[in-house]
Amino acid sequence: MRTQFSTELERAREQVTLAQERAEASERRALREIDAERTVRQQSERTAEALRGELAAARAEARDAAVAQAARG
Repeated sequence: MRTQFSTELERAREQVTLAQERAEASERRALREIDAERTVRQQSERTAEALRGELAAARAEARDAAVAQAARG
């Protein structure tokens, strides 16, 4: 009876250990995914900011060209 209990206890400990290892692996994977998503978002924000700057420059150039043409015309 005592050895059976010890055997069951050892199996339960092994199951807990395996479950804990799986949970830790899942947590690490989730943290990597979050970090990757954060990196992609930051890159997207930088790209959007650069495109906003290009758009503003293009608008200013178009406005200047229209003003120059109107002054000539």
